[in-house]
Amino acid sequence: MKFTGILTVFAALSIWQMPALAADDPQGLTAEGVISMADRYFGMATEAGGTAVIAVVKDGEVVAMKGYGLDKPRSNKPVDPSTTLYRIGSVSKLFTAMSAMQLIEKGVIDPKADVNTYLAKTQVKIHDRFPEPVTMGDLLRLRAGRFDWTYSFYYPLFDEDNLKSPPDEIGRRLWRTGRPGDVAAYDNNGVGLIGEVASAAAGVSFRDLVRTNIFEPLGMQHSVVGLPKDRVPEMALCEETNVAIAWHACPYHLLAEQLRPSGDVTVTAQDMTRFMMMLLNKGELNGRRILSPDSWKEFVEFSSNKLDPRLPTWGRIIYETFTEGRYAYGHDGGVGKFRTILRIYPQSGIALFMSQQVGVEWGMRLPLANSLSDVFSIKPDPPRTAVEQTFFQAEKLFESDFVKAYIPAAPAIAPAADLKPIRAADLAGRYWVQLAKGTRFILLDMINRLGPTTNVQDLGGNRLSITVAGAAPKVFRGIAINEYQEENGPRSIVFAASPRGINANFTDASSLTYMQQLPWHYRPWLTIIPLPIALVLLITSVFLAVAKPLANRRMALLFAGGGLLTLVGLLAELQFVLTVLYHQGHTLLAIAWRLILHCGVLALAIAPVYAFSTRRELFASSTGGARTAKLIYIALLCAASWLVVVLAGYWGLLGHFSD
Repeated sequence: MKFTGILTVFAALSIWQMPALAADDPQGLTAEGVISMADRYFGMATEAGGTAVIAVVKDGEVVAMKGYGLDKPRSNKPVDPSTTLYRIGSVSKLFTAMSAMQLIEKGVIDPKADVNTYLAKTQVKIHDRFPEPVTMGDLLRLRAGRFDWTYSFYYPLFDEDNLKSPPDEIGRRLWRTGRPGDVAAYDNNGVGLIGEVASAAAGVSFRDLVRTNIFEPLGMQHSVVGLPKDRVPEMALCEETNVAIAWHACPYHLLAEQLRPSGDVTVTAQDMTRFMMMLLNKGELNGRRILSPDSWKEFVEFSSNKLDPRLPTWGRIIYETFTEGRYAYGHDGGVGKFRTILRIYPQSGIALFMSQQVGVEWGMRLPLANSLSDVFSIKPDPPRTAVEQTFFQAEKLFESDFVKAYIPAAPAIAPAADLKPIRAADLAGRYWVQLAKGTRFILLDMINRLGPTTNVQDLGGNRLSITVAGAAPKVFRGIAINEYQEENGPRSIVFAASPRGINANFTDASSLTYMQQLPWHYRPWLTIIPLPIALVLLITSVFLAVAKPLANRRMALLFAGGGLLTLVGLLAELQFVLTVLYHQGHTLLAIAWRLILHCGVLALAIAPVYAFSTRRELFASSTGGARTAKLIYIALLCAASWLVVVLAGYWGLLGHFSD
């Protein structure tokens, strides 16, 4: 399973450990300069088993465009940026947002209306715990309440004929984990819902909606939503290492239809040059307007989502970034082995597109993964060669060099005049990237919480110690209200209050890396460690059935049976989670898994009540020390039972109580 969203963000956060190079004065942008720079990082694509394309435009002209690697493993045909297809992942969200905003312009969609009004045509209905309706306006601002993304994450389906989910399943998976109107947060399912609503309102498929309203007006002749079978030969394929069969072609992923709007667009680099020209020209290209002037202003209106003017944030799905102190907006994307970066530098009139395929895994391993590999002797991924390692980082390294060479540094941004300072002592704690929240799967949520966090300690004297994802701690000193800069380093971090507590982000990061201070009850020793201890204790109660001093078969059945069923349910999640999460047509598996857990928890809820009701029979034949030992043991079993019941509710088995 590839949690590309979370792991990519942790990787992005870890980049801050790298020393920043001195910024040079911007140079004149030339094709020779760009290609020479790109060749240093992408030129090794064939040797690394990958592929890549880059494209740069300025003032309505293509400055540079080039492909790298072979479009198929072991072929003699190089990647052609004009015709070779690349899967751009979450960059697709920009096409989705624009398609929806076009329908709002035409009056087809009311941004304040309940989206169920439009979904009725598709027989999909959203049922969740909040009385506030889901509206298109909130979805576009990423403030609809954040849908439970882990429960219906991307499907790595390879058969285009099996991409349609039943309406009842789509409605069941659309469950908000937060109250509408809270802090804007990344939401794959929410953007998928935007496309579903737009498609239903327009009365056409999402593929046709984007084709007729964006691709055709812009002259994006090769681009398509999804990947029809007859277009597969046009797509680039990389190579990956497999222990059994050495090198083979990387698989490619198709997304379930309801998630296509969030990451399933396929393009060529040449087509993307036209899209970038339109973005640089504020929604218009060659007299064809994709967004009206008012809609364009709304599309890139970031101020309403800002917790602090110094921090990057979201517009209408599009988001701000700072790289080496250079301001841009755009989007990143990742699906399967594809990684994509789109950057618009509005002050310079320059835009950059890069899409890359890597044969190696591009997520970071959680600390737990290595320990599990040791315990179960799971063979780790093959070590990366120096070439693979360099190519793996090529996009980020090229972007860094590119902006330092061609984009002027952004001016310093002052804090808001009415900003209230937050005490340094209140900033201390553990911070977690917002992407890592929201799951109905108990073990997945546990593993997420054991993953990398950012730890902040108050050192006194307006100084903080900040540790990112297990790296060495660094000292930051206060330089402005709620802003701290790294001592002997260029990086700074800003803290901001929000309805959900304290948020933080580095000023040279992107909106994807917003972190939220974790509440006290997120600590593993309160929520994770007690669960296995309680389950082990409960399973030992099987001895009640065979030990004469503790004889009570029914009690043993309730305590041990409930604990065992709960444990089996959790282990079944590990076995079947891929199937339940990633493929349709397995509703019975999901029900069976859930039923096992519920039966176990129900037995554990009843067991203490039964023990209390039979206390006279239980202790009638015991005296002295045996009676005391039995009393303590039964009390521990009752406490363990109710603890598992409470934690089952906390983790989401009995409801979404953790949010």
